[in-house]
Amino acid sequence: SGRVDEGGRAAALGRDPGIAVERVHGQAARRQSQAAPMDSLRNLVPPPHAFERRKGLRRVPGVEGSTPCYEEEVRRLREDYPSVKPYPYCVLTDVFEDTARLSRVREELMAISATLKETDLFKVHQTGELANLDNLPANERGQLRELTALRDTLYSAEFRSFVSHLVSATETGGTATETNEESSAGPGVPQMAPFSAQVDCSANVYDRGGHLLCHDDAIGTRKVTYILYLTDPGREWTKGDGGALEFYGLERPGTPELTPSCAVLPRFNSMVLFTVIPGTSFHSVQEVATAVNPRFSVSGWYHAAPTECPAGRSDKRGSDSSLASTQQLRAITTIGDASTFAATKRVHEGGLEPVAAKKRHKDGQQREALGLRIASCAAASLLSYVPYGSTTSVGGADSLSELCLRRLSTWLAPTYLSPPVIAQLRKHFEQEGSVQLQQFLRRSLASEMERAAERADLCDGNVLTSYTHGMGGRWSGCGPPHLQRMLVFDGPVAGHFSTPESGGVDVAAADEVGCKLESVREFMCSEAFRAFICAVTGMQPQRRCGYVRRLRPGQDYTCARHAESVEERLEGAFCLVKQRSPHDVDLWDSGEVGGYACYMRRSAEEGQGDIAVYTSADSSEEEMASVSAVSNSFTLVKRTPGTLHFVKYVSCHAPSSRWDALAYYSHTS
Repeated sequence: SGRVDEGGRAAALGRDPGIAVERVHGQAARRQSQAAPMDSLRNLVPPPHAFERRKGLRRVPGVEGSTPCYEEEVRRLREDYPSVKPYPYCVLTDVFEDTARLSRVREELMAISATLKETDLFKVHQTGELANLDNLPANERGQLRELTALRDTLYSAEFRSFVSHLVSATETGGTATETNEESSAGPGVPQMAPFSAQVDCSANVYDRGGHLLCHDDAIGTRKVTYILYLTDPGREWTKGDGGALEFYGLERPGTPELTPSCAVLPRFNSMVLFTVIPGTSFHSVQEVATAVNPRFSVSGWYHAAPTECPAGRSDKRGSDSSLASTQQLRAITTIGDASTFAATKRVHEGGLEPVAAKKRHKDGQQREALGLRIASCAAASLLSYVPYGSTTSVGGADSLSELCLRRLSTWLAPTYLSPPVIAQLRKHFEQEGSVQLQQFLRRSLASEMERAAERADLCDGNVLTSYTHGMGGRWSGCGPPHLQRMLVFDGPVAGHFSTPESGGVDVAAADEVGCKLESVREFMCSEAFRAFICAVTGMQPQRRCGYVRRLRPGQDYTCARHAESVEERLEGAFCLVKQRSPHDVDLWDSGEVGGYACYMRRSAEEGQGDIAVYTSADSSEEEMASVSAVSNSFTLVKRTPGTLHFVKYVSCHAPSSRWDALAYYSHTS
């Protein structure tokens, strides 16, 4: 049980009301006395840069425990909160005076079984719902006294009242009072009603490689998100460790900017609060780069009390819920989604090798719907198909003309022009709907491109916090980040673009790779290659389109999205990655560094509520099929309507960028 939080756009519904407790490094310490609620409201002094004001930064120095200072500090916090950019949030430091008790909470969390959860959006270890702590057996509940006390403190009437007051809520006799349509907190900030008593939180551990991509948290009745950090109190967290909470400004309503505008490092006994505003409160958790300092936190939401929605409002928050990232993802369909399959066939020059589908989502977790309001680079509405100039007969290898074979032979490895191999490819494609051809291009061509790609990665570096590295020359950033982030070669193809100055980066190396991949893409859209596709698939492409992209380590990804109303089509992807050593090969193949292409089928339950469930093509519940990144490989997939596709976030620990030349073929069977 459990669900991804800290703004996790995906949430799983707890099926088991209990939390498994494992003994780690001996028996968990027993507390002899009943844990009392924590003193949580005495040291709420913000750090110097917690609040951005129109007239600069302000901090009130105070004496610990001084009631007048505390009241003045809360007043200043509340006064500054609405004007913070990019949207209302605050950072509280030294939240709890008794740090020894908070350290014991951390120790208790280390003894709780946490489940690894991974989708296109996140990778995190998470406990079950902490609201279920009371349902544990007495002996297990006794081992989690401090954690239970912390949970009770965070959802106590006192603390909820404090947070409600801080974020401009009004309470009159325990009921909501809204004075006018526009909040006194400022434009775009809805007037708050008191919170319900609903407990909605869990503990999360982001270890090396853990991350959470851009989203806005707007699901159901959530009003305020909070994150209480429980990192190692004896080790200062640094920017090089990653794991920062990143906040995004808006390009336009409902669309976040390509890169975050500010970030907050996780520090022990600090808390972040922000208002959940559909289509505005976009944030992410940067990948954790360190292997020695896990990012512990307890996080969750305060929910709206069950009140009537005022006339003319789309939801209780007074904001346009259609701008919420989950609603945007449901609102439109695109053609940039791959058909589902249970296994991919890798074709080597020596023959065929079946590849078992990697199984993910094993723990019955559920996740919310994904899709697009703004189409990706593969969307037909933004990337126009170009018709072929002639008709091609659908046949096998024998149907390839001598002229066609000569043109293909200048690009393809000789094995793939052999009639017996083409016949094998045809058989497997008809059975599986997909095929991956390894060692695809002639070795001399592929080696030249791989060397150029390696030079470009060396020039740009693997910088976790430099969102503009690799941009410049003929490469542009492509978003928006709640749907995708990548670099696209040679100008605007789709989505949100940003092309800054090169900033000293040697763009010539990246441009060289882009030009070579563009040549591959043109070949993939040629008449000769069309004849090859006809021979391999038995389908006849009528139109084609494509583009060249780069997914940088520590930066880039594409999210899964809907394709309900899309006609069946073929998708081709030529891939380049660094695989100079067996270690590199193993990293890409394991999926630990991301970069794999994932294909899945949408469940029939999709669209019923905030949460969606996805299944793989073999109908095994909560499983997906994926294709690892392999250099000099060509993957061809038959896409069907109602399927999803994404490329998993490329970790900062990946050996290189993932470089792709993509082609899409509209066909008739």
